[in-house]
Amino acid sequence: MDAAGGPPTSASGSPPSPLASPPLGFDPGEDDGEPGGFAGLGGFADGTFGDAFGDTFGDTFDDTFGDTFGVTSGVTSLPPPIPPLNTGMPRPSRTPARRAPTTSITGLLSARKSSPRAPPRARIPLAHLCAYKRRRLRARLASFDGPRRPSGERASVPRGAMQFFNYTPYPAYLFRGCIEARKVLACAMLRVTYDIVDGRLKPADDQPWGVSPAPWQGPYGPMPSDQRYVRGGVDLLVFGSARSARPVPSIEVVAQVGARWRARILAWGDRHWRPGLTGLAPGAPEPTREVPLTLARAYGGKDRWDGVDVAYVDNPDGRGFYLEADRARGNLLPNLEDPDAPIRAWSDRPEPVGTGPCPQTFAPRVRRGVELDETGQQIRRLKPEFFNDAFPKMIVPRAEPGERVSITGVCEDGALAFELPVHDIRVRVEVGDDIGERTPAIDQIGVEADARRVFLTYRYSFAYHLTPHQRRTCMLGLVEPG
Repeated sequence: MDAAGGPPTSASGSPPSPLASPPLGFDPGEDDGEPGGFAGLGGFADGTFGDAFGDTFGDTFDDTFGDTFGVTSGVTSLPPPIPPLNTGMPRPSRTPARRAPTTSITGLLSARKSSPRAPPRARIPLAHLCAYKRRRLRARLASFDGPRRPSGERASVPRGAMQFFNYTPYPAYLFRGCIEARKVLACAMLRVTYDIVDGRLKPADDQPWGVSPAPWQGPYGPMPSDQRYVRGGVDLLVFGSARSARPVPSIEVVAQVGARWRARILAWGDRHWRPGLTGLAPGAPEPTREVPLTLARAYGGKDRWDGVDVAYVDNPDGRGFYLEADRARGNLLPNLEDPDAPIRAWSDRPEPVGTGPCPQTFAPRVRRGVELDETGQQIRRLKPEFFNDAFPKMIVPRAEPGERVSITGVCEDGALAFELPVHDIRVRVEVGDDIGERTPAIDQIGVEADARRVFLTYRYSFAYHLTPHQRRTCMLGLVEPG
């Protein structure tokens, strides 16, 4: 196995194992059915977006994603039968959903080393053989209709397209989109929910955080689509409230990842604008023990002008936005603010802050992630930061296994701290005789402070060239300990 980020390993060209079967849904007599263009990336699918997104990578595409498969051709080892696909999202069905069996990459590869002259299949127990036939039948039926999307719509999986095998018990999904006529960008994404036990992360029995190609309703409210091929860092999402063991005027929430990155948010008790010597000034905060970490408590909101509601475009659902001093007098200030940019006058227009998912229409996110041309009318390119789902100040440049994550101000009994685990997840991509096995990188850190639970999103993006009738597979598995 090669290290993450290194060149892909090559196959030995050994004949397929007699215990293996070709990927169901692949028919060498048919043409390939790969996606025909970008869709689902934040709702933009027009030509301007496609050109801008293509320019994001340009000549540095291989540096960004590391691996491109399918340049050469030759003998391809065939994958094992398809297990049930596990995205972690609710899928309407007449039969109850089943969790994919836990199988390691090492175990999968050991079957391929069997001799072509292995003992006949008659030695396989009849019960195992029947279960194997049932799995093949279910997979063949699924290949005609495709898996169901979380919304209940059928997602067509063209025959001949890259097949996805999830051999882990965790939600996963394979996203794909064309970037050139015969070149496809793909992303294997997996999300694992952990319990915090004595400062360490232990995989939870319940996995409520799924992976969805469309916006979905998460445990704490709306969540954006997970279709992201690149990000400008690691998202840190904190769900819950700022908390204190006793009533205090303000609570400082401090998040730290490793020894290099730190972010702060100040959560105040309710404050009102009061008359002062030089005009309106923030009044004394009311002592509080809890402040929800939501955009409704950040700067923004609506005010009336000439009988019409005027919204603060950066955060229409917030509080503290006023168009006239008379309308601000006696009314609320925002509870959440950046301690480095405090509000001093009613006419200040600070950038709203938050710790949860950042709306894609959030103006500071758009300003940081979109580069315009000289006229300021056309999008020149979309930066990787545009595809981050955390607020700009909650984006960690990099998060490595073994680093310590600490968040203070969200629990009454002190800091909530844990160590990022050294995960045993592997991604294996096979395109023709090009085979690569990688360790996916940490892409998101989501912290449920009240439940003392964490989810980690792992992502591996790659590209591959299309060759008609070529077998293409992507497998997720676990490495056996030791």
